Amino acid sequence: MTAYGAYINEATVSNQEVFNEIKSRCSGDGARLIIDTNPDSPSHWLKKDYIDNADGFTIHAEQWKLTDNTFTTERYRRSIMDTTPSGMFYDRDINGAWVAAAGIIYPDFDRNVHYISKELVPQIVRHWVGVDFGWEHPGCFLLFGGGVNGNIYILKEWTTKYRSIDDWIKIGQELTDKYGYINFYCDSARPDLIYEMRKAGLRAIKAIKDVIAGIAEVATLFKTRRLFVVREEVEEFDNEIDTYAWKEGEEAPVKEEDDVMDAMRYGIYSDKKYG
Repeated sequence: MTAYGAYINEATVSNQEVFNEIKSRCSGDGARLIIDTNPDSPSHWLKKDYIDNADGFTIHAEQWKLTDNTFTTERYRRSIMDTTPSGMFYDRDINGAWVAAAGIIYPDFDRNVHYISKELVPQIVRHWVGVDFGWEHPGCFLLFGGGVNGNIYILKEWTTKYRSIDDWIKIGQELTDKYGYINFYCDSARPDLIYEMRKAGLRAIKAIKDVIAGIAEVATLFKTRRLFVVREEVEEFDNEIDTYAWKEGEEAPVKEEDDVMDAMRYGIYSDKKYG
């Protein structure tokens, strides 16, 4: 088959094999490819093999910022900028930069803003729990509350090493006795422990563990001041939030002292996706 052109969107360029197949079919004289994509890691094959080799003749590359889009209103652009987390997400989504993940993962977290006292928690209309299992490293239950104002509150943290599943179940049963048949979004790496929780009558659900999407959701809530933490009810959270950082050269967190951070991501992102 001879083709004279193709339009390729972001979904296509996520698969290099598909891209190469399309490129090989554009064999007609004067054929061209037009690619529209959001920026990703600077090590992405499209960036290294094509954009970095743009010569203005065989390969022509353009880069735009959000503010370059004159077809949108200033109000719309400002709303996007105000709700996009700082760091990698802002650099890519707003400035159109192909940047690597680096530094602290939640730079918008501010103790003077996001820590509140029990007295400032509004009426809570529902509860749920994020669960990160552990043994040699700490396990964590993180109790969330959805406020009548639409905000999310971390109401209490349980974090410790060497706690048996029976003891975790007891905590879960105390919570269901108090708040009803609530959801426990659990680390899916331990289906055996999820089974034990279900057998004990808890609504244990496999968490949705998409790392980047989950981090982005938590980061957006901090940025927009819709996620708050009851300071007197957390301990390890305070230790982890400042050291939770991107692994050098990878779009993944450093896997050290991240148990509460994982439980937070499981609870927030899974609750959003499952409803």
